Amino acid sequence: ADLIRFAPGKGVGLHTHVGAHILSVTKGTGTLIYVNERYPMFPGMIYLIPSNIPHAIEAETELVIIAIGNNHQPAGSESRLDIIK
Repeated sequence: ADLIRFAPGKGVGLHTHVGAHILSVTKGTGTLIYVNERYPMFPGMIYLIPSNIPHAIEAETELVIIAIGNNHQPAGSESRLDIIK
């Protein structure tokens, strides 16, 4: 599991990775882009992201999430995710 913080206006672009994961929002607001749809992120929201499904996160305010996944790779690992250009 990782505790991930995004500054306002930051996030992670459209990407995929091996292994499903659960995103639990603990602070702030933002948007989850998932299968070409936009979903609000706010404290208490929990999302399941299946393996290899393109998704992105955009923070509106400081956004803090807990990411829990299987086949988990460390946050700094080059093999953690594949950015979609």
